[in-house]
Amino acid sequence: MNRPALPIAALTAAAVLTATPVAARADDGDAASAAGDAHAATHAASRRHLWRHGLLTAGGALAYAFSETTFKDTLGPDVCRWCDDNALDRGVRNGLRWDDLALANTLSNAVGFGLAPAFALGVLSLSGGQDRRRDALDAASDGLIVLETGVAVGLVSQVFKFGFGRQRPFAHADHPGQAALAPDENLSFFSGHTSLSVGVAVTASEIARYRGYKTRPYLLYGGLTLAATTAYLRIAADKHYLTDVVTGAAFGAGLGWLVPRLHDWTEQVGVSMVPIPGGLAVVGEF
Repeated sequence: MNRPALPIAALTAAAVLTATPVAARADDGDAASAAGDAHAATHAASRRHLWRHGLLTAGGALAYAFSETTFKDTLGPDVCRWCDDNALDRGVRNGLRWDDLALANTLSNAVGFGLAPAFALGVLSLSGGQDRRRDALDAASDGLIVLETGVAVGLVSQVFKFGFGRQRPFAHADHPGQAALAPDENLSFFSGHTSLSVGVAVTASEIARYRGYKTRPYLLYGGLTLAATTAYLRIAADKHYLTDVVTGAAFGAGLGWLVPRLHDWTEQVGVSMVPIPGGLAVVGEF
């Protein structure tokens, strides 16, 4: 995967072990050939990296799909494990809940699962670096990282939903603490819609920062606006409490920040020893 042009600081407090003079430089033809070989090797490594992460993302997406369909009845608790609300959640619910719950739910699905990811991917697809246009490998990398964040957020939210078994607001109002009438009733904590919309916004912003895209402010503030809209609509639809969407936003932001750093083009901090003609040098990368 192409690394952005990051400053490589030679802490070259060159720990030269011998004082042998540097050998004669290669001629221009040899240098050009070496540069071409290095470029080809970088692209081959990037393609392998894409394949690895692509397969992991596809596997995670498949696991998420099964948890939402085939295994949802089995994994979803019949009786809530977390049945009570609290004064804060109750007050916000009463203030923000719509009369038309179906409309609010439809809009939350459209914004959280549709518009927010499409916005991140669409703006990234139109983005260019400060000094160059993206090539196809950059575009594939950017899209894959956003998708990987979406899958990671989905899997983490499923673990919490099935584990905590919190009764949704509408179910708590209708039959508090009783057996679920549908598999989805006890999966309130935390909001997957909110965590997804925040996660893709933060990831797209981080990609833009590393790549040097001028669209970063649009990706961040536009994406977070869509995420806030999603969170509001999930409460308006009576699907989640305030604490559900706030927790979802926090997990989405954390995963949105973390996932890009699992890819080898982001900057890393470290110090290493590298060979140079005549000895070794200490090189730091920041």
